[in-house]
Amino acid sequence: MSEEREKEILDEIQKMNKKLDEIHESKGISTPVLYAIGILGFLLLAPILVDLIIPLIN
Repeated sequence: MSEEREKEILDEIQKMNKKLDEIHESKGISTPVLYAIGILGFLLLAPILVDLIIPLIN
């Protein structure tokens, strides 16, 4: 094969590797999802904590 053809093949392989890296790149949790998790966590944990703290005060 000619050097030019090899260089074209190498460039195409590099492009495919870059696309695969972008696909497999870790994506973070979006802000609205984080807010929903925080609100649900508070709504679930707050009553439990109150039930534990009230007997300690009395």
